[in-house]
Amino acid sequence: MPEDSFDRITDLAARLLKAPIALVSLIDSDRQWFKSRVGIDEVQTPRGISFCEHAIASEGETFVIQDACEDTRFKNNPLVNGPPYIRFYAAAPLRLEGCAVGTLCVADTAPRTLTESDLSVLKTLGELIVDQLLTRKSELETWYHIQLLQMAEEAAKLGHWRIDYLEKKVFWSPQVFKIHGLKPGEYQPDFNNFTQFYHPEDREDVRASLRSALESKRPFEYELRLMHQPTGTFRLVHARGIPQLSSDGTKVRSIFGVLRDITDREELHRRLSHAEKMASVGTLAAGVGHEINNPLNYIKTNADLLLEELDKLSGVDRTKAMRECLSMAEDISEGANRIARIVNSLKTLSRASDGRREKVDLRQSLTTAQRICQSEIRSKAQVIEDFSPQTPNILADEGQIVQIAVNLIVNAAQSMSEESFSENQIRLRTGIASPKVAFFEVEDNGSGMEEHILTRAFDPFFTTKPPGVGTGIGLAVCHNIVATHRGGIEIWSKPGSGTSIRVTLPTADTLEELTPAPSLPPPSITASEQTVLIVDDEPLVGRSLARALRAYETTVFTSARLAIELLKEGTSFDVIICDLMMPGINGVGLYRFLEQHRPDLVQCMLFVTGAVFSSGIEELSSQIDIPILTKPVSPNELRKLVERMANAPIQAHKEQVTHPSMRVS
Repeated sequence: MPEDSFDRITDLAARLLKAPIALVSLIDSDRQWFKSRVGIDEVQTPRGISFCEHAIASEGETFVIQDACEDTRFKNNPLVNGPPYIRFYAAAPLRLEGCAVGTLCVADTAPRTLTESDLSVLKTLGELIVDQLLTRKSELETWYHIQLLQMAEEAAKLGHWRIDYLEKKVFWSPQVFKIHGLKPGEYQPDFNNFTQFYHPEDREDVRASLRSALESKRPFEYELRLMHQPTGTFRLVHARGIPQLSSDGTKVRSIFGVLRDITDREELHRRLSHAEKMASVGTLAAGVGHEINNPLNYIKTNADLLLEELDKLSGVDRTKAMRECLSMAEDISEGANRIARIVNSLKTLSRASDGRREKVDLRQSLTTAQRICQSEIRSKAQVIEDFSPQTPNILADEGQIVQIAVNLIVNAAQSMSEESFSENQIRLRTGIASPKVAFFEVEDNGSGMEEHILTRAFDPFFTTKPPGVGTGIGLAVCHNIVATHRGGIEIWSKPGSGTSIRVTLPTADTLEELTPAPSLPPPSITASEQTVLIVDDEPLVGRSLARALRAYETTVFTSARLAIELLKEGTSFDVIICDLMMPGINGVGLYRFLEQHRPDLVQCMLFVTGAVFSSGIEELSSQIDIPILTKPVSPNELRKLVERMANAPIQAHKEQVTHPSMRVS
């Protein structure tokens, strides 16, 4: 690109040395190109034929060719024998930091000589060119550093500032203006009132920090609240200042510093802390879930067995006491079922997503979510289920679908007041939105939202709820989950008329139907000579399982070690039921023993577990071809499974075990 400063020097060289051609020539790897030129149209030539190549290789301050036709280096050069027909050439090499980068040269079409004065002029003009190149280099480096600084400040949400106490001026970088929500040129920082944008309670702290820096001549820093002008909201900023002293070190000339918006960082730290707490709660819930399921298993099993026994009594024998016992057993069973549903719901919600997709019943997912939210909605609203029986299954992560539904239901409940309980309604809908697309919807008649709030509903960290009630990430997380499932989410709301949020999701492939389970005969409860080994570290669990399988000859151990001792003696069983999580040798340990020492019994194994939250269960299921039941175990389901396993050929065990209750949850 032509530049006047270079062109003026080139023109001066041509006139002072009376040369028709003058050039500022710069060299790169394979060419010379002309930064400035007089008397020639070309903008570059190959480096291999350039005179400049020889000039920069010389060690002198100037390089002169009086007659190129008489010089063996140039007499066959195309620049000599063709346009521009150079015969005379003189150059001053241009050296930057000891490295030659080009030349200032003059040329003529006739042989010539130069006087010492002419060479001195050429050398001086060359030095002016070098000065210009150094200035451009410095300007470019300065521009480059300024651009880097601005980009770094923007990325870090950090700006720099200076308070000049001698000139009584305040300087802000563009990013400091941005942190304030102001624009350069539209506002000039006020030296006498530069604390005006801080929170009224924090202004004295700013002034105290500056006074201390002036007196002690030491750096300072603070984290205080600064008002963002367009929104009127307060942002948390971190400032650090360093005093700049006079030459004699006796007084502070100015204070230079940086200002950074740390609102988002602090919010992220708070949320990460909350996430860590929730992870701890999840770990605690996993242990609690396991501990609940073990006693729950024998409570439910014995309650169901008690119901079976009482139900066998004839109508004549059903005295009032017997009927009362029957009623109590029914209550116990219902209570156990309710606890089991709660634990299962927590398992579904808290299971970390591993990207796995399975067929999910939207109606069941919303029912699960509703149970989880009972404590939130019980005193707020009546829930109405409007589930279409034609609602198709979707292919999804069930835990994440329940997570979305829980969030929407809780949001709906929080938009209502307890005083209006009789009028408050939350309606849950499912159905078909269009071919291959299913939907579920959560609708409430709560307070609704204004338009300006509605447009930001899915923004991360945006919430209108008071501190401690809402985090502002719920709907953003829902939006992200729906997007990963290739679905959509829409929201309608009007102040005073409530809110409706609809989630649409692709249906599972209708051609990919599950293979129906083979029809099975009802379980037998007649006496059998078949044998069952039960291993569970909870004696009451083992006893209740044996009671449910009283038609079989059962052996119960409370440790896998004792069971292994018996199996080492050669004793065989038709079915081996083993708890997965036990002290010492666990269920997997027993399985590994059978693999090595009793392979004939490997496919006789059935695992039971109360660890409903364990992600390792799913991994185990993919590695070991053994059915797994989660506690509490229904006596009927247990009998069905044991009968199928005891009566089926060993090689067919896995094929016969297809009941949904055996799938890992």
